[in-house]
Amino acid sequence: MAITSSVNWGANLLISLTFLTVIESVGLPKVLFIYAFLCLMSAIFTIMFVPNTKGQSLEQISKQLSDRSYMKKAICCAVTIPKTHAPSELLNNKQGSQLL
Repeated sequence: MAITSSVNWGANLLISLTFLTVIESVGLPKVLFIYAFLCLMSAIFTIMFVPNTKGQSLEQISKQLSDRSYMKKAICCAVTIPKTHAPSELLNNKQGSQLL
């Protein structure tokens, strides 16, 4: 929680210090587009990588976070990665002969 609050305060400070300077150099519409783009990227990151903990006890959340495979389950557009890149004919070839 402390890290999250620190990052939030840091981001607010960065925006407060740079907002007027950036508006003067590139204009208001471009600045707002940049901020909207960054907000969209953070929303996509949250949807893809932050696990849903609604209605779960602290023990369930701890167990879920300790399991390293929750990241694979959280990605909504996950592509199934094959275990090997070799064709099945090569894997089944036990004699070591070459296939033509």
